[in-house]
Amino acid sequence: MVQKKWTSLLAVLMALLVLLVPLAQPAASVQAAAKTRVFKTELGKLVIKGTPKRIVTLSMAGTDAVVTLGLKPVGYTISNSGTVPTYLRNKLKGVPSVGALSAPSLERIAALKPDLIIIDHEFEFHKAMIPQLKKIAPVAGFRANSYKEAMNQLLVLGDILGRKAKAKSFVNQFYKELKSQQAKLKDKNLRVLGFFVNKDGINVWQDNSFSGSIFTALKADYAFKEKGDEYSDFKTVSLERILEIDPDVLFAYTDPGKNDLKKVKANPIWSQLKAVKKKRVVEVNRDLWSRSRGPLAAKLIVKEAASILKRYQ
Repeated sequence: MVQKKWTSLLAVLMALLVLLVPLAQPAASVQAAAKTRVFKTELGKLVIKGTPKRIVTLSMAGTDAVVTLGLKPVGYTISNSGTVPTYLRNKLKGVPSVGALSAPSLERIAALKPDLIIIDHEFEFHKAMIPQLKKIAPVAGFRANSYKEAMNQLLVLGDILGRKAKAKSFVNQFYKELKSQQAKLKDKNLRVLGFFVNKDGINVWQDNSFSGSIFTALKADYAFKEKGDEYSDFKTVSLERILEIDPDVLFAYTDPGKNDLKKVKANPIWSQLKAVKKKRVVEVNRDLWSRSRGPLAAKLIVKEAASILKRYQ
């Protein structure tokens, strides 16, 4: 009789255990999700609880990287010229803007209740906002000055956002495609130069700039190797200076719908350039080629640049 009672009691306990285990699992999952993690970033130590789900991106590179990982930010900044990069437009449908790159709205950011804010840590106007932004959510700083930095930063962000495998897969595929394009190109047989025009005049990208690093990787001889200011990867020059360099191919970084080159083309020196004479001036989208600096931008630039370089070899 006693043995039967113990057997019955044991059966009841086992049944309760079976019922309680599934209930305990979500609690364990919640506990794991809220685990504090520490990452080393350009802004120093980043402490995060759980995995961020509501991300606000204040830089195009940050927006690009988040989208590359298959996620959507809950808010992002548009460029100072009021544009959204064409290649990101469809992926950002329905996502509200929090203002322009150089003037994001703290009120709009706070209203979105983010659990992570991504900034460009080299922009002075972003740096100045860090104390206020940190009152809203943890702040991560990303800025890629080369395609390699963009890929390395994607791996870090993938870890932060719980997308390590996705980030690693993208990076591996990027380097595979880069290697494939390199095999189709001749070594340093073309001298190239990239530039854009603004109110200050003609600005040439340096060889250590984001797109400069891609041209070099694609075996082009990037023609401008002078260094600018510490925090700048371009330099304002005269058209006479470009004539001295006289590259084989000129890449003009322009904004769609704007006649950025009108004043430059009116200068008599323009027609003396080798690239102009040989019809080797190529206009490329400035949002993609210089403003974005993200991993997806790097992938698209490699494809477009390789196609152009092969055309003129």
